[in-house]
Amino acid sequence: LIKGNYDRHLIIPSNIANLTIDGENSAFLRSIRCESNGLLLRNIFLKRCASASDADQEAAITVVSGATLTAIKCSVDGWNGNGVKVEEGGCVKFEDCQIVNCVQYGILNHGQVDALRLSITKNKKTGILSRGAGAKVCGEVVNTNENDGNGMGCDEGGVIEVKSSQMNSNKQVGLCVGALGSALVRSSCMVRNCMHGASMSGGYLVMHDCDVRDNGKLGVMLRGGPPGPAGPCSAELVGTTVRGSGNHGVFMDR
Repeated sequence: LIKGNYDRHLIIPSNIANLTIDGENSAFLRSIRCESNGLLLRNIFLKRCASASDADQEAAITVVSGATLTAIKCSVDGWNGNGVKVEEGGCVKFEDCQIVNCVQYGILNHGQVDALRLSITKNKKTGILSRGAGAKVCGEVVNTNENDGNGMGCDEGGVIEVKSSQMNSNKQVGLCVGALGSALVRSSCMVRNCMHGASMSGGYLVMHDCDVRDNGKLGVMLRGGPPGPAGPCSAELVGTTVRGSGNHGVFMDR
């Protein structure tokens, strides 16, 4: 149990397992690096760092390969780098958390992220980027709104599977599927993004019962990947409404 402002960078080593850090009345931490299994964070607020040494920390929360972390009712606000970085082989579970105002990505995921009621807003890059083979984001009520990049993105073998989620009012694309990325989205909305509601270029996109409307350029952009070994790409839109786009509703190119 920690109280008040604990203004330090914590490293939880691999020889400590099943540790719980509970912040009474939302205690403050500077940043945390999880190298252990079974770390639980509850009611923790990771705030903006000011000193030069803190700027060297890559993320407010870093989860390394083989480590597991669960965060409940935690917040990351205004971090100098990524809000959360999950390395290949790492695993994070979020419940009732928020990540806001980070200078880079809200979450940069190379491992596994599971989320329930997660809000990722007003970050300088994409809210969630799932990148690389084995990278996967699964979630329900994951809201990635008002980010300067995309709301959600996946590429290079990364996967996103979400339902009942929002990707609204981002400065680029609500959902961006790049080369070799895969996304399955159900009962979600992509509304009022500056460019497109959703885009797929050389990957796989499945949207069921989604609401795509009032986006600045295209509702949905579908494009084949570059020539080479990337393989086939496909898109499936079922029970999805696309309306009110600045240009085309659904645009297909090569």
